[in-house]
Amino acid sequence: MLVDSRDIAGQGRVEADVCIVGGGAAGLALALGLLDSPLRVVLVEGGGLRADDVTRNPYRVLAGAHARPTLETDPSKGWYLGGNTNTWFGSCRPLDASDFEARAWIPNSGWPIGRDELIEYYRRAQSVLGLGELRWYDSEECRPHLAQAPLDVDSSVLATRINQVCPIPSMAELHRQALAEAARLQVILQAEAVQLLTDDSASTVTGVEVACADGRRAQVVATSVVLAGGAIENARILLASRTVKSEGLANDHDLVGRFFMEHWWVELPLGDWGRGASVDLYNPRGGQTVDRTAVWAELALSEPLLREQHLPGLAVWLASSPWGTASIAAARMLALSLLGRVPPDPITDLRLAGTDILEAPRYFGRALGSRFGSDHSGYSLWVQLEQTPDPENRVRIGTRVDELGRPTPELDLRLGEADLEGAERGLEIAAAELGLNAQRLGKQFRLSLAGRRYDFFWHHMGTTRMADDPTQGVVDRNCRAHGLTNLFVAGSSVFPTSGSAPPTLTIVALALRLADHLARLS
Repeated sequence: MLVDSRDIAGQGRVEADVCIVGGGAAGLALALGLLDSPLRVVLVEGGGLRADDVTRNPYRVLAGAHARPTLETDPSKGWYLGGNTNTWFGSCRPLDASDFEARAWIPNSGWPIGRDELIEYYRRAQSVLGLGELRWYDSEECRPHLAQAPLDVDSSVLATRINQVCPIPSMAELHRQALAEAARLQVILQAEAVQLLTDDSASTVTGVEVACADGRRAQVVATSVVLAGGAIENARILLASRTVKSEGLANDHDLVGRFFMEHWWVELPLGDWGRGASVDLYNPRGGQTVDRTAVWAELALSEPLLREQHLPGLAVWLASSPWGTASIAAARMLALSLLGRVPPDPITDLRLAGTDILEAPRYFGRALGSRFGSDHSGYSLWVQLEQTPDPENRVRIGTRVDELGRPTPELDLRLGEADLEGAERGLEIAAAELGLNAQRLGKQFRLSLAGRRYDFFWHHMGTTRMADDPTQGVVDRNCRAHGLTNLFVAGSSVFPTSGSAPPTLTIVALALRLADHLARLS
């Protein structure tokens, strides 16, 4: 059932077998996975049923960290039941088998479980997300059903990876009726988790203190507690729960909040390249349908190449663009900044324009006599990087507190030189295979990163990483926090590595696996 926190505030105490903190993809998948169990489940969600006026204090990126303002502010408008599934595009793909493996050239890589242990849960996750069969991730299975065949590229260099798109992206919308009618599930809305409560030894969590919408506090007392609030929020609540231990919970080895990872991306306009070619399959907005399932494709560096060249993962796809090439786009941005229409960044603009010193003048010469910025549409290459796990990329808690008295999280994030070099080398290999000017694109890629012309997909990962050894991770293979008997973590914060696939399908699969584990414990 769905209830408002004001309805339980007067009770002061709610009892459950399992308390889930967070109503995003992980929390909802876990709750749905427990519907057929005898367990009494309470899910506490800080937002309501829709985007409302509830706001949260933003976290900040520490000084000197390489991050754009888009990652500095908490996207509070998306924080209501359903979490980021209310605002995402809906693209899904399983992680590759190699993403789970320890790779000697990727520090701190390797999961304690393999992809084979998740196959059945991936299959169930497809159903939970309203997707098609697992086989439609196989490009060869899809090929006979596609209106446009995949690009003819050397498979030892580039592999076509198929993504499926959720027909109803919001998990809250998709499962609203089931959540409302569930007899043993109580979803408490507008209930902000403040801290975890423990016994005197901090080895057992006794419950969760929540702030209700009317300002009163209540406790959810539970046999097991699961944090499912996202990589930043999961770390924050563990670090802030320091009544017994000053370093917080599950943090005996100073690992909570460390190894934060994101999927960084850079857009490189290509001009006329792709016009008239069969590339729409590689455009997220122009995909195709296979067996009533919406699909689109990306090109990823092949596993043999990654091993041979010792590279981190890299994926590219195409999107329609009015910007011409990168040098033309930079020249146009420089002109717009002189007119006061965009913030000035002349150094980056001049450097990018200089990657083809004659191209921009030729373009503006052709544009004389027509309106400024005349159509020069084509495609842009979107480049997504796999960020390797680095303990110095981390979430901390600062000295500031929010209106509920909770310390606010601070994010320290940078892209290491090895990641930069590996991504640039991988891009040049991919560009050459596609018949593009590899050296020029590689330079534009590096200049874009140096000039902060990049963005993030809001795929926060890694702050409570999974490892069998408590000196290497925060949770074990069953997502139980090391050193605590009954605290679990769900979501991409447990990912030891990020891979290049969107994380949501794996988040849901891991949550369903955790639901089975909790049901067996009862």
